[in-house]
Amino acid sequence: MEFRFYTDVGQPVGLSVRSLKEFYETVKTIDAASLEFHVYRGDFASWVRSVLKDEVLAGEFESLGRGGLRGESLRGKIVAVIESRYGAEALT
Repeated sequence: MEFRFYTDVGQPVGLSVRSLKEFYETVKTIDAASLEFHVYRGDFASWVRSVLKDEVLAGEFESLGRGGLRGESLRGKIVAVIESRYGAEALT
């Protein structure tokens, strides 16, 4: 099941991913507005929980949704959370 990126309801970015590796690479380059939209709606946590079956990473994304980070700070934290869980080497 793929994850499709949006910047707002009804505003798709035109990018989708099917794996954690694709997700990780896309998060590093996609417009930060899309990251903000999905983190604060809980979309990343839901996708990780239902598709990747990773409760720990889903919980980390839920925590990010309560953190108030924006822009590049949020991007950096998302990347760090994924790398902490899986290791950067496993994702490249």
